[in-house]
Amino acid sequence: MIEASAGSSPEGRAARGSSVATSARLPASAVAICPRCETEALYPLAKGPAAPRCPECGFEWREGAVDIDPERPLDRCVFCGRDELYVQKDFNRQLGLGIVLTSFLIVFLVMLLHDHRTGIYLLFVLAAVDFVAYALLRNVAVCYLCQSVYRGLPTNPEHRGFDLGLEEKHKRLRIDWTSQIAERK
Repeated sequence: MIEASAGSSPEGRAARGSSVATSARLPASAVAICPRCETEALYPLAKGPAAPRCPECGFEWREGAVDIDPERPLDRCVFCGRDELYVQKDFNRQLGLGIVLTSFLIVFLVMLLHDHRTGIYLLFVLAAVDFVAYALLRNVAVCYLCQSVYRGLPTNPEHRGFDLGLEEKHKRLRIDWTSQIAERK
């Protein structure tokens, strides 16, 4: 059985699955939001069958009862059982947007108050820093349906980057899935 630790906040839900990876080998874990009570929880993933249960309302994800091996790439979502996942960098989106806007403002002010050439050089420096940070960040897998985020697992070569077409398909499925869960109470 997978034990969960709750950590629900509006900021946490908005930036869910988006923190900077710092250690060399992260323990296998998943962050998921309960479709019934909307509690965000961290679920450590251990070898064996998974039976995730919400720490707040006790909801059990029956659809995703799959065997987990933290040494092998994930092929199905532990929570909803879907096999459609995408890969993205493990970085807080709100922090990234803040960095971009702050960088833009600094470059603009340097170009306005000092020199255009210095501003262009500063843009190149910021681009190099961004490239290095991007290369150092680890990948996470995200489920299209339930939006669960998986860390510390090897990357599955079948999982590609975000596909807007698949996301549009899953928007309607996500609504139907959560309404079915709400009816199961």
